[in-house]
Amino acid sequence: MKKRRFYNYLQIEEDDDDKELMLEGFATNLRKLRTSRNLTQEQLGALAKINYKYLGELERNVKSPSAGITSLTAN
Repeated sequence: MKKRRFYNYLQIEEDDDDKELMLEGFATNLRKLRTSRNLTQEQLGALAKINYKYLGELERNVKSPSAGITSLTAN
């Protein structure tokens, strides 16, 4: 079983395992932040000016975020 580690995203080397852990963390954090603010995917998608279906794919870790999308969780 793989040991879970938490990283400062700026210090991650481009290793496949580390990248996958980072993307899983992004997906989890995105969903937690959205639900903690009582927003639907449709509402957050409209605020972020992205399609709500794409937002759902990000939350399920089906798609990887682009650089412009990653700033959504900064606030």
